[in-house]
Amino acid sequence: MNRICLIAVSALCLILQSQFLYGQEYDAQQLREMIMQDRTRAAGLHHSYEIPAISDTKAPKGYKPFYISHYGRHGCRYQSASVYDQAIVPLSKIKELGGLTPEGERLLEDISLIKQENLGMDWMLTQKGAATHRGISSRMLARYPKVFSGKQRNSVLAVSSLAQRCIISMANFVTPINEKYPELEVTMDTGDKFMDYIAHDPDANEELDRLCERLKDSLFIANFDRSRAMLAFFSDTTLLAGQIDYDPDLFFYHMINGADLAQCMDSPLPDIFAYFTPDEALAFFYAYNSRTYGQMGTTPEFGDWRPVNVGGPLLRDFIEKADAAIAGNGVCANLRFGHDSIIAPFELLLNLNGRNGHNVLDASRYWLCFRDICMGSNVQFVFYENGRGGVLVKILVNEQEAAVPGLDAVNGVYYDWPSLRAYMEQLF
Repeated sequence: MNRICLIAVSALCLILQSQFLYGQEYDAQQLREMIMQDRTRAAGLHHSYEIPAISDTKAPKGYKPFYISHYGRHGCRYQSASVYDQAIVPLSKIKELGGLTPEGERLLEDISLIKQENLGMDWMLTQKGAATHRGISSRMLARYPKVFSGKQRNSVLAVSSLAQRCIISMANFVTPINEKYPELEVTMDTGDKFMDYIAHDPDANEELDRLCERLKDSLFIANFDRSRAMLAFFSDTTLLAGQIDYDPDLFFYHMINGADLAQCMDSPLPDIFAYFTPDEALAFFYAYNSRTYGQMGTTPEFGDWRPVNVGGPLLRDFIEKADAAIAGNGVCANLRFGHDSIIAPFELLLNLNGRNGHNVLDASRYWLCFRDICMGSNVQFVFYENGRGGVLVKILVNEQEAAVPGLDAVNGVYYDWPSLRAYMEQLF
């Protein structure tokens, strides 16, 4: 496998030109327009949650919602303050040498300001992230009141990863439930016993991650024309190479990758993407998105390690808890709170909306991490019953109805539970 993957990466890098390879669902221009509409989308999985336009396909006659099974990524978080030093340290040294332009000095000031906001809060949830989860929960309650007001089901079980950002996300999500339905028994929990499915972390596939990092670096170097940015920020463009211990061509990637979390903070902070053109922002996103898809999805180049080994245990838990709820355990909702590294393989294992199984270079035609696994991203299985033993399921991704390719729906986006269950069981 080592040799095959290395050959694949080498081949990909050889064919790269300074252009983007999209097409079909999104071509280069369409994606560029999305980035121009909101340049912070280029931050990929660091992008804050966009409240979607919600619409519901009418359920088949006689079917009413009775149970929801949910997994949500934590909301907006702080960055590790040390990440910003990858830009601040070299920029500060070059400033001392008189090598920054006025715009370069403003850039340094802005990144320093963003770092200051993060001090003492490494990886913790922001208040913006907390509000995101209260909003998702409130919309769920308004959309499916019958799930939470049924007489036979009076229990909500919420479980979180051990991380503070996930625990506080969980607490904010259940707050509207407690306020609107005080009669429900709502429990919150976290602990090592839950981590096998909430945040399953098998032995790391270091080879896969290393190959995807190499791919990301190659894509960024091929597509990010740094000549404009170098002249904009540096009055002496020869100084940068002497101040960093990695490829100077990757300096702007490292700088953006830290500072792009400014959008997640609670105080208004500078938008780092404002310093870059749409094409430069798009080059960053394409490299980031391709790397993440290679790590998290199923591809001809890198296989299906994470969908099966990370997404599989979570999918098994969805099945087991749904079976228990259908059997009559009194639970109206199972809520889970974790990370992008779990929800991405989970979504892709299910191949929701046909987004799994593509070539790495083509991934950005179909799968966009700023849309699919942004801060606060979520998957909800909404179960319906007809009182005669029939059970249907509708799947939502970020509150929007999703399709399961290859599986016939009973009506629109409503799937027969036994058929969906059988489909899911053969995935892991």
